[in-house]
Amino acid sequence: MAEPLPPQLRSLVDEFAKQKDLPSNAAQDVEAAIASSPYLASVMVDAVDRHNRSFIDQKTE
Repeated sequence: MAEPLPPQLRSLVDEFAKQKDLPSNAAQDVEAAIASSPYLASVMVDAVDRHNRSFIDQKTE
């Protein structure tokens, strides 16, 4: 069963959900992917703790 998001990632997903030009379910999909993968969650928490969000910020090119 999926774990709840760590607080660092909850705020990140909430911030992501506020971005314009995303599909309506994008934040839910991102949250589900993170919650279903303990490894992904730990890598993302580590990145947030190190103030290195460049690899998870939305890119528009």
